[in-house]
Amino acid sequence: MRKYSKTKKYGKRRTKTRRAGSTKPKKSLKELLEEKRLLKTTPAAPISSQPIPSIPNFKQQLNNYMSSRQPEEYIIQSPTPKVALLFIIIDDLPLENIWRDWLTGPNSRNIEIFIHAKYPERIRSKWIQDRLIRSELRPAWGSIELSKAMYYLLEDALQLKSFTADYFIFLSETCIPLYNIDEFFRRLQGQTKSWIDYNNKPTNGYAYSNQFAPLKEVVPDICVYKSDQWVMLNRINAIQLMDFEKQTNISIWNLMSNIVKASDEMWIPTILCIMNNGLENVVEKRKITYVDWGQETRSPITFEEITPELVQRARENGCLFMRKFKARNPMWLVDDWHKII
Repeated sequence: MRKYSKTKKYGKRRTKTRRAGSTKPKKSLKELLEEKRLLKTTPAAPISSQPIPSIPNFKQQLNNYMSSRQPEEYIIQSPTPKVALLFIIIDDLPLENIWRDWLTGPNSRNIEIFIHAKYPERIRSKWIQDRLIRSELRPAWGSIELSKAMYYLLEDALQLKSFTADYFIFLSETCIPLYNIDEFFRRLQGQTKSWIDYNNKPTNGYAYSNQFAPLKEVVPDICVYKSDQWVMLNRINAIQLMDFEKQTNISIWNLMSNIVKASDEMWIPTILCIMNNGLENVVEKRKITYVDWGQETRSPITFEEITPELVQRARENGCLFMRKFKARNPMWLVDDWHKII
């Protein structure tokens, strides 16, 4: 079980009161005025010569680090890559049957699943329980805990010695695969870069004020990037995210905590840009998971059925997964998936 420090609790503030029954005589008005006069004429204590501590200059430190970095090329040793699927769920995986049916045939041995649940104690499925990582986080939308949940999933997947993954893909409980597992691996063949649909310009006022502007205070401007949290990372980039603090002597969470809203959209492309002195040579600007935002700006459309037109649209975007799917009866979606995919 991961251990986290508990917030320090302070006792109630105590105020000084004069003890009841005190026999100390009260001062006269003349005595009080004399004390006030003396206080005005007493010279102030000398100012300390010690310099006032300043906030570390992360920008300059990171600029110096970046100047020494060269992009690293990732080469997959085996003809069929191994893939870790990293799910973030609340307390259930409604489309569990789709994923269990998808994991059939010889290629299923090249897939390993890791799941972070907000409320693991509510889960009844043994299949899900066997794939849970240990965590006490209760991530809310846009919270730093959501970024940390992603970090812990990646960390656990990298530490599994019996399965050396080449790719790490973040998914949600509302995702479905757009191809059968054999076709999925055929489309991964020849790929070496991470897939991140990144951008370096805010699309609205919220992103500017709450994501880009705060991060530009501590990170070189050229490395402030945003993307969906549903990305695919190759092994080198995944290790770089884990090694960031060791390499730079700066905590990711010192950069992100309490200043950046929805850091789950910022931390991966921003940190990878720092680690590789840019993204263009190590990341393919491409979505791994298709979503339809429609006219909304806060949440994508939720679909209650899988249709051939919807699947075709997602495939034309070059994606391998799609979200968000949710139905009153999840088996309807399972039936649709089998018919169409």
